[in-house]
Amino acid sequence: MKVVLLTGAGSGVGARAALAHLAAGDHVFATTHRPGQGAALRETAGDGAGRLVTFALDVTDPQAVGAAIARVITEAGRIDVVSSIAGISAVGALEDCDDALYTRLWEVNCLGPLRLARAALPHMRAAGGGRLVFMSSMAGRVPVPGESAYAASKHALEGAVESLSFELARWGVRVGLVEASYHRTPIGQKVATPVLRPGSAYAPLMTHLATLAASTIAAAPDPAPLAEALVRLAHDPDPPLRLVVGARAQALAEARAAGSDADLAQATEDRMRMRWWREGGGPP
Repeated sequence: MKVVLLTGAGSGVGARAALAHLAAGDHVFATTHRPGQGAALRETAGDGAGRLVTFALDVTDPQAVGAAIARVITEAGRIDVVSSIAGISAVGALEDCDDALYTRLWEVNCLGPLRLARAALPHMRAAGGGRLVFMSSMAGRVPVPGESAYAASKHALEGAVESLSFELARWGVRVGLVEASYHRTPIGQKVATPVLRPGSAYAPLMTHLATLAASTIAAAPDPAPLAEALVRLAHDPDPPLRLVVGARAQALAEARAAGSDADLAQATEDRMRMRWWREGGGPP
């Protein structure tokens, strides 16, 4: 049994991961963004609820992050795994996205997970081991048009975690990233409306991309494999640094590795059905 603290358990992948950890026999501290979201998770957990603790956590609040780690140590005596799953996204052109939006995505998607890692690491080093698991995205390697703020936050997370993997080798603390493309989660509802300044020059493209993203997510695979991948990285005796999940993500990873920047750009333009934009026409 591992003692696991995970974020983003209010819905989507985070909720699935909490249940998957319970199925694996773990003691789970599942945090949600809003108070009260844990009640549904506890009800779904059924017999496993005895090993489940839920509480609200704002990963952008350093004091709250420190208190969350301290609570796990106080109640369970140790912390074996921190699984950072909470994340947010947005569709919008760079000119339309202000600093506040970039900062918000950076705080939730990158700094939040790193804050949790920083708070947990003294305990893991003292124990001689532990796991830090991060929910990343193929956007951290193959950016999607219209999601520069999201891609930037995931690129930053990927770079930080890869660097961290070298720093922690001495103490047996392992890190892992789950990289995936679209899966059917509530984030689809959040990207359906693009960020647009009044009179934006990018309105036709961003509306097209937001609609495409929302419809793709609605028709995407169930997120259960993502939860399974997160649990695998927590339990695998020799976990990989990156675990690519899903056929779509695997194809993107292979294209990134094998093709030139020009080849990848052409493939992305075709996949996002946006050649009309470059050619000065209207959306398909």
